[in-house]
Amino acid sequence: MLGAYLQHDLPVATIAEMLDVLESRATAESLIGRERERAESDAWWDRDWPEVWEKLEPFRQQTGGWAAFATASLSRNGYIRERAVQALSQAVIDGREVLFLVLRTSDHVPQVRQAAASAMRSRIAAPSGAALVRSLPLVMHLRQYRGRGEPTVTDSILQFL
Repeated sequence: MLGAYLQHDLPVATIAEMLDVLESRATAESLIGRERERAESDAWWDRDWPEVWEKLEPFRQQTGGWAAFATASLSRNGYIRERAVQALSQAVIDGREVLFLVLRTSDHVPQVRQAAASAMRSRIAAPSGAALVRSLPLVMHLRQYRGRGEPTVTDSILQFL
């Protein structure tokens, strides 16, 4: 999805605004579905990922830019997912990022998993309580269907809640 936006000459502000609306409404269920689509698709896997990432850099300075990194965290490319998780964890700390970070704690790429787990450690706290509750269906899904991952994150979320 993000790849389609980046292929056009739309202003960064316009893309950020559209993605902010979309990703702010993400649910555990919608992310599970999008993750399945990602896993089954060969779309937006780009060998020239540094060029793709270069197009994402301006979103760091853009209102709503967090959503570009949330969307990029669903990329087929592990290098992009890893950098997206790192950027997302720095872009916002208000709970909008929690679902995306929780999902990536079970990524099949160890570097992505570790980046997401590191970002989640500081978010398993009262200020993120509502977001953690919203992530509960995703946490339970990951515990049931993903054998790998960072179980300490899902365990910590469940203990906190």
